[in-house]
Amino acid sequence: MIKVEKFELQEILNTLNLRKEGRKLHEQINERFNRLGKKFDGFKVELMETQETADYLSSKVLQHEKSSATYKVTKLIISNKT
Repeated sequence: MIKVEKFELQEILNTLNLRKEGRKLHEQINERFNRLGKKFDGFKVELMETQETADYLSSKVLQHEKSSATYKVTKLIISNKT
């Protein structure tokens, strides 16, 4: 049988505890990164929705501008004919 000193056993135990703590820390870091990933995914969706809203509103403003310009040109043509 192998003779192991108390000090050596304590060192082995410390090493095992460090590995266990390291695994626990690794799991915590992974969990936090996963939460951050989900949060960034949410931001991405919000930004896409905001962009869609801005695009929609821009198209409506452009439609209004075009119809307003057409109305003014039509009114000008009619007033020049009279």
